[in-house]
Amino acid sequence: MALSRTNKLVLGLTICGVVLAITIVVIALAEKRAACGHKTTEGDCQGEPVKFCDDIIQIYMDDEAAVDFDGRLAPILDVYQPHIDAKLEYAGSLPWTAHQPARSIWITRQNPDAGPNVDWEDTGETGSESTTWDANGCVITSLVGISRELEGKDATRILCHELGHSLGLIHSSVARSIMYADYGGQACKLTEKEQQVLQGLYP
Repeated sequence: MALSRTNKLVLGLTICGVVLAITIVVIALAEKRAACGHKTTEGDCQGEPVKFCDDIIQIYMDDEAAVDFDGRLAPILDVYQPHIDAKLEYAGSLPWTAHQPARSIWITRQNPDAGPNVDWEDTGETGSESTTWDANGCVITSLVGISRELEGKDATRILCHELGHSLGLIHSSVARSIMYADYGGQACKLTEKEQQVLQGLYP
C-alpha cells in the first residue's frame, strides 16, 4: 500500500531525527573520550596518565633524520619546553640499526610501522608515533617516523604533531590545532588547552 504524502513526510522527518540524534551521541562520546586531552594506560581518560617520568627526556635521531632536521628540531622543542617541567634534550644521532635507549624519543625517516626501507608512499602515511609504557604510565620508549616524501615546513609540522603524541597529547577536535587528527595547523603552536594538559602531565 502506497504511503500518503503526509506519512512520507512524517517518515522522512523521523529518519532525519534519528540520524541527528545518533550524530550528536557520537560527537558527545568523542568529546568525552578526549576530555582529558592526554593518553592514559587504559584509554578514554581511564587509568594512569601516560608521560615521561624522568627529569630529562632525551631525544635521538637516526643519521638520515639528523641531516634532514638539522636546525629544525630546536624550535619545535622550544614550543613544548615552557609547558614541561622536564628538560627536553637532544642527545645526538644514532644509526637506525642501533638499540634505542630507554626512556627516550627516537626520530627516524624510516617507516616504523612497515619495517626498514619500505617506502612511505606504499603505506599512505606521512608520519607515525609508537610509544610503550609501564604499568604506571611511565614511557619506556617512543619512536617517531616522518615520511621521506615530506620536506621543509610540512616535515617540521608533522614532526611537531608526532612529538606531541610522544609527550602524551592525543588528537584535538580543533582544526587549527597542531594536534588535529588530520594534521591540522599551519604552524607548530599549541592551543591553550594543550598547554594546560602538558602542564598537568609535567607539573
